[in-house]
Amino acid sequence: MRTPSTAFIVGMIFSSTAFAGWESHDIKDDLRGITSVHHVIKSGPVDGSEPIIEVRVISESKKPAGIIIASHSDRFASCADGRCKIPVRFDEGDVHDISFAQAENGSLIPEESGVFAGALSSATELRAEIKFKDGSTHQYKVDVSGLDVDLPEPPELMILGYTLGSSYAGSEPNMPKSVADGDRSCYKPEGVTKAFGTQPVNQAVLCFYRGIFYSALIVPGSKSAYAEGIKFLNAALGKPDSDSVYPTWPASSGKRISYASRSAFYLSTGDTKKYESPFIITDDSVGLLVKTTKK
Repeated sequence: MRTPSTAFIVGMIFSSTAFAGWESHDIKDDLRGITSVHHVIKSGPVDGSEPIIEVRVISESKKPAGIIIASHSDRFASCADGRCKIPVRFDEGDVHDISFAQAENGSLIPEESGVFAGALSSATELRAEIKFKDGSTHQYKVDVSGLDVDLPEPPELMILGYTLGSSYAGSEPNMPKSVADGDRSCYKPEGVTKAFGTQPVNQAVLCFYRGIFYSALIVPGSKSAYAEGIKFLNAALGKPDSDSVYPTWPASSGKRISYASRSAFYLSTGDTKKYESPFIITDDSVGLLVKTTKK
């Protein structure tokens, strides 16, 4: 589907080493002529016990992003059907139950590896709660700030002059603000809006987190605007997933692990003739950092 240029590996390894910041070193593969950069940081459970967490980020040219979480002596609890949900929190964002695939050796791989890698590179803190074979559950709090690693460029999506994933701190839209919630702000333009190009849409809402444009909601309101939205998303993200209940981008590769970091869907409610359902377009990596108000 996509071939990002950076690979990430997060490992959990039992250790009694004192904790420090990120440590980086090169690993050279003379046979293939490839050099990868390994960034490593360690942290223990918040209760001061073990096992120790080792976060390992491996940057390697022309390789898809990949994240692996492993424990010493295969100590993770077994996942039902090879899949686990692990509560994860980046910075002060919401707690998300992240899906991990479990390998035969017990290691865990985030199914949305591209999203996880993007959030990790932007965050200052990572928290996770993990179950072990002995029945214990440990929470980890890892300072991941200062990670200097390049991510592959995601597909460009520009809506009303704003590029998804870009920072507009201090120059956010001159539009009525529909949401003002801490670091999160959403704007709703008045009047006729041509969000996808030439056709006016019924409604558009642009949301920013700490100045970063991370999400858009677009209600087409007409067949022509809907068709233009489909064309717009197809051009950026490829054809929608044919197996989905409603149009979803990008299409599934058929593999459990995905390296995409941006997504979209048309939330059809069955009444497609009026085209009053919304397109939702999101930078999912930034979305993991966002704190939303719970009511």
